[in-house]
Amino acid sequence: MLSGDYKLCEEVLNEHVLRRPKDDYVWYLLAEAEGLAGNIFAVHMARAEYFKLNALFDKAEIQLSNALKLVASDDQHTRAKIQQELKEVRQLRKEIQL
Repeated sequence: MLSGDYKLCEEVLNEHVLRRPKDDYVWYLLAEAEGLAGNIFAVHMARAEYFKLNALFDKAEIQLSNALKLVASDDQHTRAKIQQELKEVRQLRKEIQL
C-alpha cells in the first residue's frame, strides 16, 4: 500500500483472503486497499467480513446494507448473495443476544 500500487495490493490481498478467510487482519487490510483504490462496494464487503469475524454483527449489517445500495437493480445474483449474508448476520446477532 505504501508504494501506491493499490490495484496490485487488491490482487495480492484478494488471493490472500482465499488462503486465510478467517484472518480478520487480512480483511482489514483488504478494506483499506479497496478504499484507497476507490472501490467502495468492495470496501463495504471486506469490512463486513472483518466485522463478522470479530462478532460485531451490527456493524457487519450496516456494511452489507451499504453495499446492497451500490448494487445495480438488475444484478439479481449479487443482490441475492448480499441479502443472504444479511439474513445470516441478523441470525447470528439474534443468537448472541439470547
